[in-house]
Amino acid sequence: MAECQDLLDANGVPVHLNTEIVRVERQGTFVTEVIARQGGHIFELTGDHFINPMPSLTLVHWLDPPPPPEVLKAARGLRYRDFPIVSLVIDQPDLFPDHWLYIHSPEFKVGRIQNFKDWNPARVTDAAKTCLGMEYFCGEGDDLWAMTDSKLIALASQEIVRLDLGMRTSDIEDGYVIRQYKAYPSHDGEYRGHLEALQDSIETFENLQTVGHNGMHSYNN
Repeated sequence: MAECQDLLDANGVPVHLNTEIVRVERQGTFVTEVIARQGGHIFELTGDHFINPMPSLTLVHWLDPPPPPEVLKAARGLRYRDFPIVSLVIDQPDLFPDHWLYIHSPEFKVGRIQNFKDWNPARVTDAAKTCLGMEYFCGEGDDLWAMTDSKLIALASQEIVRLDLGMRTSDIEDGYVIRQYKAYPSHDGEYRGHLEALQDSIETFENLQTVGHNGMHSYNN
């Protein structure tokens, strides 16, 4: 990330970290500027074209002036899954050859296990270790989401041993938790109608493009 940021900065494209969007200002079908906050500093970001990867629900609520009430209602109808991932550092150099393991058994809360080292060995700085990402799918406010980091690490550690993938509790050296809000769009029985109404409104903008899982509310792979 640091190398990418340096490259962009060198080409006059600054990267603003730890920055939140306050509003997206528009005139008719043109986005004119984005108002952002970094700490106590509020500033403007202008441009000819804007690319939006954030959830469409969030985008339309930041538009100023706001879209029609029916568009806001459609946006509120979209659902998402939140995503805490517990990264466990394992004192073994190699565990299994898969990038991902999907866990379907209801005995376990973990939904997927990611083997970071099998994507790229450089992702794990110590070649004698392995790092597994225990991925949990839930909703913000669920019991699972409300767990403290220490309890999530304990749960992930217990489950990885119970799955009998060739490791013991003593092999687990450390754990870290990352929480991602609205990680995945949810395709429930009503999402298509909500999404079509939302897209019809967003597509009227002449200099705004939505991308990614959340910008497109699409996860069909």
